[in-house]
Amino acid sequence: MPLFFLLGIFATMIRSDLKVPEALYIGLTLYLLAAIGLKGGAEIRHFGLLSIYIPAIGCFFLGTLIPVGAYFILRKWGNFSIHDAAAVEEHYGSVSAVTFVSATQFLSELNIPSEGYTSSFFAIFEPTGVIFGILMARIALQLRERTENKSTFRQNDYS
Repeated sequence: MPLFFLLGIFATMIRSDLKVPEALYIGLTLYLLAAIGLKGGAEIRHFGLLSIYIPAIGCFFLGTLIPVGAYFILRKWGNFSIHDAAAVEEHYGSVSAVTFVSATQFLSELNIPSEGYTSSFFAIFEPTGVIFGILMARIALQLRERTENKSTFRQNDYS
């Protein structure tokens, strides 16, 4: 990975148009997501759904709390626009497949065991951040529209 990073920097410096073909990029992404999902699903079969429901609920709770909290912090203290706050919280609220694979690989190299079904939690975290980003933006835009409509309505009453 560091060598590809350096290659990207070098290619940019010499103004090369070096690119990964889009089909390859999409194919690798789908492969990675499929491998993670299939591994998690197969491991759940060994443990059973009832044995992982509490950690799954915890993942959903954190997967909701982080993006919603980030949205309000970005809006209130960061003075981000509705769209920017939603986009940033989506990004940080969802889990990167590469980050997940890197973390599990790191644990494996340190000989720290982890249950195989932890990859199923990735399937909970990933969509939660994105869904709540979209929901937060839609709710905020609807509230802003209602507020603007009310103020326009009141101005018309006094004209």
